[in-house]
Amino acid sequence: NTGIWFLPNAILPEYLKTDHHKPEPLTVQMFIESAKAGRWLYD
Repeated sequence: NTGIWFLPNAILPEYLKTDHHKPEPLTVQMFIESAKAGRWLYD
């Protein structure tokens, strides 16, 4: 399903939802690596 790619699934009706917004679980390691780099490394 193509849906509306720039809108999050939470505000879309069921028939327009896509799988493009599957979140990656946040980990402490992600925060540590981003803090060391001085910016958020994960999109």
